[in-house]
Amino acid sequence: MVELPLSLKTIMERGAGMSRRVEKECALFTKHIGKQFNGITVLQDINLSIYKGEIHTLLGANGAGKSTLIKIIDGIYTDYEGEIYVNNRRAQMKNSEDARLLGIGMVHQELSLIPQLNVAENIYLGRLPRNSIGLVHYKKLHENAQQLLALLNLTISTNDLVGRLSIADRQMVEIAKMLSMNAEILLLDEPTSALSDKEVTRLFETLRQLKASGKAIIFITHKLEEIYAISDKVTIMRDGQQIETLDLSIKSPDLEKNLISLMTGTEHHAETIYPGKGNVQEEIVFRIEQYTGRNFHHISLEVRKGEILGIAGLNGAGRTELARAIFGADRKDSGNTYLNGRPIVIKSPMDAIKQGIAMITEDRKKEGFIGCLGVKENINLTTIRDTVRHLLLHRRLEIQKAKKYISKLNIKTFSEHVPVRNLSGGNQQKVILAKWLALDCKLMILDEPTKGIDVKAKSEIYQLMRELAEQGIAIIFISSEFTELIGMADRVLVMNHGKIVHELRNEQITKENIMNHVFKDVV
Repeated sequence: MVELPLSLKTIMERGAGMSRRVEKECALFTKHIGKQFNGITVLQDINLSIYKGEIHTLLGANGAGKSTLIKIIDGIYTDYEGEIYVNNRRAQMKNSEDARLLGIGMVHQELSLIPQLNVAENIYLGRLPRNSIGLVHYKKLHENAQQLLALLNLTISTNDLVGRLSIADRQMVEIAKMLSMNAEILLLDEPTSALSDKEVTRLFETLRQLKASGKAIIFITHKLEEIYAISDKVTIMRDGQQIETLDLSIKSPDLEKNLISLMTGTEHHAETIYPGKGNVQEEIVFRIEQYTGRNFHHISLEVRKGEILGIAGLNGAGRTELARAIFGADRKDSGNTYLNGRPIVIKSPMDAIKQGIAMITEDRKKEGFIGCLGVKENINLTTIRDTVRHLLLHRRLEIQKAKKYISKLNIKTFSEHVPVRNLSGGNQQKVILAKWLALDCKLMILDEPTKGIDVKAKSEIYQLMRELAEQGIAIIFISSEFTELIGMADRVLVMNHGKIVHELRNEQITKENIMNHVFKDVV
């Protein structure tokens, strides 16, 4: 038996003038884990201890190695240095099935459920209960699945097709699937990235229940407020290294400042990630009148040269639908559009692009880039005609343009040929920005541009936004994070039930004012 100095943790809990000793058993720990891709070190000397009945968060910039580490623990990557111990015994997983047998379950960012199958069939996929003659025992299948859904307080039917469920319900089904395999260690890779605040609250309630039952949970997130809400410990990773592990039961007034500093390697403070407000010019670049369409009604707005116009609202308020209608991605029922004072007609994204209007959509992986193509090809997508000479693509021009924006936007990639799907979320977003910067844009619509990326990458995106505004580009900035609207927007429009219900300027742009109008009359 290997010596396990950290197998038991002693915590002194003080209350009512007394102390009591609580011992928590180590469910999993790693020793000197290292990993390379094509000779590039992505993990180095990781020593992590995960305890039963605790939620342990991994925090770090995109590319810090968080997802790589849990994929090693889950048996997806098997060529690594170091050792993994589960329940004080060395574990050598050859694949994810070995991890499942050891009680390790993982919920990936990209959910692995089959949309065409129902909830019960997804939970027990490959392990369907059989009767004495080998046929599927459907009654037992649905009874077992229902027990798991009840455990998670999930009210969906076991007969519901997974493809018709919300993302939040699909994640719950993934967790139920792991519990059906008797998982005692749960690995959650950014589970809240596509959830509303209400759905996040429900997920956290479930995780607390699982924690109370003794499950060990590794949780990856980019959102500092989620760390405070759910975590017992946080390990900060940077450039493939384990920087520090903090016990969050020990309160510190400088915790947020310390987390940002440890994660970025600089003395960033929460307020300093925003570059400051700009000088908005009087010239109106873009204007719409009485826009009406799916989930938005009688919307009129204008954006000035160099202005970042924020749009706040809850999910379902109609913000994304309005943005897509402006860009021509979705049809509107009525309304007029003006660019630099002249009326224009936009019936498709191609019409918008020809007018100098660009859009970064909320779902970057589905609509923002072509994952199988390289950084070079994606950056050149919007200006491919400029690189054609005598009916042939001019490769040298393509490479020159790609390298220009890789350098300008500090895109972290081994080369311009790396497929974009292999980049971190923040660098994927920069590739999408580069694609539009190659055009002569007059208006840029940004729909949740910092969703799912870390603090350092957010800071770089904010800086780019302000630089674009200073160049005279008008920006419509949709965000569900009130703090970044406060930090970045020159003016904020609040949408509620498909209508603009209030406009905030200057010192009026506060969290209290935004929340007051976002939640007003919402039942």
